[in-house]
Amino acid sequence: MYLEKFIIKRFSSIYELDLNLNNEELLISVNLIHEHIHKHGNEEHRNFRSHYGFHKH
Repeated sequence: MYLEKFIIKRFSSIYELDLNLNNEELLISVNLIHEHIHKHGNEEHRNFRSHYGFHKH
């Protein structure tokens, strides 16, 4: 069984929505996205992925 605490992390107006949706630190802290690191040849880079919807690791 998994229990998750629901805590309001940020109060803001609708006019600040774009700022919040581009705040990677905030989105990670509320578990809406996670960091995905992978390589292309010898070059490593990172992307942020949503937990919602299907994607491969």
